[in-house]
Amino acid sequence: MRNVTRSRPLAVLLFAALGLLAACGGEAGPGTGGSTPGAGQGKAVDLSAVTADTVCDAVPVDTVASITEHKLSAGKRFVGACEWAAPQAIRVRLFPPGEWSPDTDASGYRELTGIGGKAYIAKGTFGNGYKAEALLDDRAVAAIIPAGWATEDMTTALLRAAVERLG
Repeated sequence: MRNVTRSRPLAVLLFAALGLLAACGGEAGPGTGGSTPGAGQGKAVDLSAVTADTVCDAVPVDTVASITEHKLSAGKRFVGACEWAAPQAIRVRLFPPGEWSPDTDASGYRELTGIGGKAYIAKGTFGNGYKAEALLDDRAVAAIIPAGWATEDMTTALLRAAVERLG
C-alpha cells in the first residue's frame, strides 16, 4: 500500500511550482518564439526556453540601478520575472500576450508610444509608484516600481529597457 502522507508534500510542491510557472508566463511552448516581435527592438528571447535566469540576465541589476538611481539588491529570480529590492520590490515580468489587460481605470493611465505594439503606464496599486506594460507580437512585458519615489519617466525607461532586451 502506498504511503499517501509522504507523497502529499511532493504534490503540493509540484502544484505550487506549476502555478508559479503559469503565473509568470512559463506556459509558452515550442514554436512560440518564431516571429520577430517589436520590430527593431533587439533579439527576441525564445519563449520556449524561459528560465528563472532569463529576465535577470537580460535586464541586469546595473541597468535597473542606473534607471532608478537607487542601490539595489541582486535580482531575485523567477521563471519569466526578476525582482530587485530598493528596498521596495522593483519587478520586470515577461508574460503571455493573452494576459495583457490594460487597467484603463487606474489613476494616471495613459498610452505610451514607441514601445512595442501597444503600451501604457498608470499609477501603481493604492497610488504607490507606477506600472507600465507593453504588448508585443508574441509576448508582453511589465515594469513595476511600487515605491513612492518612482516617477513616470523612470518606469517608462525601465519598460523600454526591458522590451529592448526581452522583445
